[in-house]
Amino acid sequence: MTTTPQKIGAAVVGVLALLGACAFFGLTPFGKSVVTEVSQTAQQYGDVVPNVQQFTAGFQYGQSNALFMSNLLTVNNGSDQAVWQNQTGKPVVIDTTHIITNATSSASIASSTYQFSVGATSTATIPENNKVAWITSTLTPLSITNFTLATSNPVAYLAGGIAFREQADNYAYHASSTAGLNNSASIVVPPNWYFFVKIDTNCPYSAAGIACESATSTNRGFTTVSVPFWYHYSNP
Repeated sequence: MTTTPQKIGAAVVGVLALLGACAFFGLTPFGKSVVTEVSQTAQQYGDVVPNVQQFTAGFQYGQSNALFMSNLLTVNNGSDQAVWQNQTGKPVVIDTTHIITNATSSASIASSTYQFSVGATSTATIPENNKVAWITSTLTPLSITNFTLATSNPVAYLAGGIAFREQADNYAYHASSTAGLNNSASIVVPPNWYFFVKIDTNCPYSAAGIACESATSTNRGFTTVSVPFWYHYSNP
């Protein structure tokens, strides 16, 4: 049988059309899917991102009257506490909070055993040596209760050129047994009260020959403690 040029041309056009359709739908002519890798460009630390939206006065979801905000507590080197005062005029619900230790190196470790407490208080200055009172208190709502960072535990790992480590959050370390006052991960900070973070330690030890560092020591192993937190309150 003789194949005419017209038939050959039509066959070629048909094959090309089939291949084009397969390519469009991501298929091979044999029915197998073609895996296409999505090209991604990693954002490097320090990149300038244009038109970043900053909601400095908070933001609302939908038609709710809850205003959502965030803030940060920082305990600098040489200090053992930091506070943020609720000046909204409304009771504020602290939804989420973390304890993050920062250090000068990813090899840094805690020089002593430290206890961290995060919660609400009516005073701007947190009394010293209250680590036991945080557990049994019926007056202080607590978000994180006596998280213990033991001696020689790491306080940082290196990520993006910054040495830090998240140690605890209010979901794993909230005060679920504090006399019914704080049986959930969230707490309420009344108007004009303070949201605080406090670091305690057993130093100085009474036993002779046992050296350790106080919570305010510049040799405690971590330089600063960062406590980012998210909160909301009624804003009709």
